[in-house]
Amino acid sequence: MEHRIVPLVKAIRLLARALPAPRRCRCPLARAAGRYAAGDYAAAAPVPACRAAGRDGFLVRAGAASGVYRVAGAYSPAAPPPDIPEDGAAYRVEKGSPLPDGADVVPAARATLVGTNAVRLPPASGEAAVACGSLLAAGTPVVARGERISPGAAALLRASGLAEVEVLDPPVVHVVVIGTEIVAGVVPDLATPWLRDTLGGLGITVTPVATLPDEEDRIRDCIVDTLAGGCVVACGGTGEGLTDLTRAAIRPGGIRFVAESVALSPGSTAAIAFARAGAGLFMPGDHESVAALTHALLRPALARGLGMKIGSWEEAAPLPLVRPWSGPGEVHAFVSAAIREGAIEVMDAPGAGGVLGGARHALMPPGGNERRQAVPVPP
Repeated sequence: MEHRIVPLVKAIRLLARALPAPRRCRCPLARAAGRYAAGDYAAAAPVPACRAAGRDGFLVRAGAASGVYRVAGAYSPAAPPPDIPEDGAAYRVEKGSPLPDGADVVPAARATLVGTNAVRLPPASGEAAVACGSLLAAGTPVVARGERISPGAAALLRASGLAEVEVLDPPVVHVVVIGTEIVAGVVPDLATPWLRDTLGGLGITVTPVATLPDEEDRIRDCIVDTLAGGCVVACGGTGEGLTDLTRAAIRPGGIRFVAESVALSPGSTAAIAFARAGAGLFMPGDHESVAALTHALLRPALARGLGMKIGSWEEAAPLPLVRPWSGPGEVHAFVSAAIREGAIEVMDAPGAGGVLGGARHALMPPGGNERRQAVPVPP
């Protein structure tokens, strides 16, 4: 049988054109990590929004001299100090706590306990305070349209005052596996778990539909019904063998083949077909072909057709911080607003990480060996 062969670039365009448009919906930032932004989003306010304690320590009046101070209270980002302490008094504060005007922080590491509720402090030098907007200026772009929202970007936007964003929902990829040998258990199904893990890691939902024997009627009925869902990937039965019936099975089903072979490699038997309600990609069932066609054809077509910069955490753009966020204790000051709202649980692990609780994603710095750990955390 002769096939209409098309170049890979044209195949990407053909498949992208037939994909259904992504849905748009509003999403709270606490659950936005891993989703794709439907618009450009910038910081709504400086981060931090006010002067904040960059380290655990003691809050005193600005310019306070060294001496013994009475500890008159303890405050945190969730319960910020209401005012500056009186002369001779100090408040114990946690890093990230907003600082009132006219106040300064002395790091706890430089304090000495003196009796009960009293500490000896050196002069206040301002070294432990973080200035307003020192990490992110108001109006700084954080996420562009089509980009995947990282946990760090979601935390930054929320800390700047945004509550929700509009996101894109890519269509579900429905997987149909074809092969009597797979149904009988003689050959394992490698395509479904590989597609689920690979595309799922990119934020695209993969739904296994069926594993079918090489029977024309069953293949035709299943493929025609599944195409109503928008996007189908069928693995198996596309070759020239006597039992490879996928192409022959669906021709009478109202499905139009636009590419019966993609010029990806010699002997490639992948095909692209359109139906009234969606698009289908039919590929060989062997693992090498599934992997090659997913990376070279399916993923680029999804990105082009949906207007989304489909990528993994390792490919995400660095966060637009004014300075690296893995410095000393001030790394947590930028999330004081989000900490107050219970959105972020702070960890003091090396590399300055944290957990975006509502989204169940690891929050890791944009660089270093730890970055590869920034992947979805299973529930």
